[in-house]
Amino acid sequence: MRDLVTVIIPTTCESHREEVLWRAIGSLKSQEAAPPQVLIIVNGKRVHAPAYETLIRQPELRVQYRENGNVSEARYFGRTLVDTPFFAFLDDDDIFLPNALQIRLEAMAPHCDVVVTNGQFYDEPVFVDVAEIRKNPLRALARRCWLASCGGLYRTRTIGPEFFNHAMRWNEVTVLAFDLLLAGKCFEFVDDLTWRTFRTENSAYAQTSPERAEQELALLRELVHRAPKQVRRVFRQKLVDQLHAISDSFLTCGDLDKAFQYHFACLKNHGFRYCLYTCLLLYAALERRRTGTVRAPLQSQNDLPGRAGWKRRS
Repeated sequence: MRDLVTVIIPTTCESHREEVLWRAIGSLKSQEAAPPQVLIIVNGKRVHAPAYETLIRQPELRVQYRENGNVSEARYFGRTLVDTPFFAFLDDDDIFLPNALQIRLEAMAPHCDVVVTNGQFYDEPVFVDVAEIRKNPLRALARRCWLASCGGLYRTRTIGPEFFNHAMRWNEVTVLAFDLLLAGKCFEFVDDLTWRTFRTENSAYAQTSPERAEQELALLRELVHRAPKQVRRVFRQKLVDQLHAISDSFLTCGDLDKAFQYHFACLKNHGFRYCLYTCLLLYAALERRRTGTVRAPLQSQNDLPGRAGWKRRS
């Protein structure tokens, strides 16, 4: 069974991640019914030398090093080294639950390219309605990404390295799911919990920044452009909601110019459901002109005169 699946773990191998890395490795060693080959891709220049030396001394682990610290590039490099019929990924701060690989292998029918299972994203399951995902995976993806980095099992023969050849820091699994669907790959969705993520220091999931917001907007614009006509509207609505959320966050921070900028972009992309929000921005602009600042109470749409209890749709 060990010759069936390779599990790729990208890691920076920093000292503060050593404990969680060994937790991830331990969850793979406990896969007794389907023990995998474990391929660890250490990447970046912040490697803790003692931790790295401990890894390379373990005969049951394959360890490779990449100087550039990028998780997507590490996954791609790992994929090029796979020599088993199937492969999967596991972030160094996540775990596979007992029998995770056995469940996925049993669901991998001869015609199937990818098995996607449910899991615990922090404390919430990823699949809300597996029947809805099976009915239209692309439309469901537009609403919420159902693929986690550690949630899939891939057939090596049909899922080549080209699907992982990018350097995205965020939302890379959304792009992967989108590309695989457009390429006509066959998915099987299993509503069994086989993995779990944890809140970890410096986790990519928890990072927020203007750079990340801009990348997410660029990605959504690309997906709107590439999406088939029958689901394009759903992806466009996702873009509209993201533009509005960014505008609202800038208003909360008191940056009215940026709030207007993203609101206009929202309206330009047919975000007419947020037209009433314009009133809030105009009222805030009048207040800024009168007082020189955006008053804290204006950070809530309920502060509009005569609008007590008004809530915009979100």
